[in-house]
Amino acid sequence: MKTDKKIILWAAGFLILLSFILLQLDIYPIALTSKWIITSRQFNKVVASSFVYYQKTFSVYATSTPISNIEFQKEIKRAALDKLIEDKITEKVLRKILGAKELEKLVNDKLANLPINDEIAKASQILYNLSLEDFKKLVLIPQAKTEILKERGIDLLEIKKSYQPIILIPEFYWQNEVLTRD
Repeated sequence: MKTDKKIILWAAGFLILLSFILLQLDIYPIALTSKWIITSRQFNKVVASSFVYYQKTFSVYATSTPISNIEFQKEIKRAALDKLIEDKITEKVLRKILGAKELEKLVNDKLANLPINDEIAKASQILYNLSLEDFKKLVLIPQAKTEILKERGIDLLEIKKSYQPIILIPEFYWQNEVLTRD
């Protein structure tokens, strides 16, 4: 009996420690299905780069900056999470249709046609505060996959109907294929 209690206490302690580590590393899930997970780290990187982009854009083209507006911030977060969900769905569908190797080849072909150079690296750093590698992962590769999906005549909106991701951020929820916020 005492051995069972020790095992339960060790397991509980281990789970608590693991939870603290995941929180500290910012890799806990914020949205998921049975097939994929979006981590807080991915989400926070996209949100931060979006804020940088809008702040730079508004500083050039507008007299006021709505970035401090709470509603604007919530909408940026909603749009970022929605885009991450769409990217995961696109990835899953293309892997199922094409296979991992063919998908990678098609994406690499699309990226090879882009003039990725030092100017693009500087622009991604200035406009989005992203390294070129992060810019590829978060912007260029998902866009290439979206283009491949469209070239195949696949309607993402129709596919989204079959997904019901679990959203773990309290202010957002999935309703009728759309990410909505409170």
